[in-house]
Amino acid sequence: LININTAKEMFDAVKRNIKKVDIAIFAAAVSDASPKKKSKKIKKEKFDKIVLNRNTDILYKISTSKKNRPKVVIGFAAETENHIRNAKLKLFSKRCDAIIVNKIDKYNKVFNKEENKITIITKNAVLNYKKMSKTNIAKTILNFVNDFGKNIIWI
Repeated sequence: LININTAKEMFDAVKRNIKKVDIAIFAAAVSDASPKKKSKKIKKEKFDKIVLNRNTDILYKISTSKKNRPKVVIGFAAETENHIRNAKLKLFSKRCDAIIVNKIDKYNKVFNKEENKITIITKNAVLNYKKMSKTNIAKTILNFVNDFGKNIIWI
């Protein structure tokens, strides 16, 4: 466990520790942006004046690293529309080995629920799974990584 408070701290922690990693599963997405100017509280009258900076795309930076890329990089996507197409675009644009996509809709409410339905997408396959407990999803992902890893030459 590495405690962090900001997207920059998360990226710094990942960079410091990525050399020790063979398989990286990026299960949490850091915010795409953060306020340029830090303040303790932004008054509602000033909501229209918030200037944002783009945060580093940690998944992309690690997945495209020539020096410290893990053997397997897996990302997640939470999509509300065109979930397969959008996840495939993410797979290729971020140069991951796989994307685990959560289709978020009225039939699959993911957050704060005990169950979920996922699809794992690789360059060569779209693997749909039935709705199951999040514990079984974790086991499914680990089994996928184990099977995927059998096709990699480990040095």
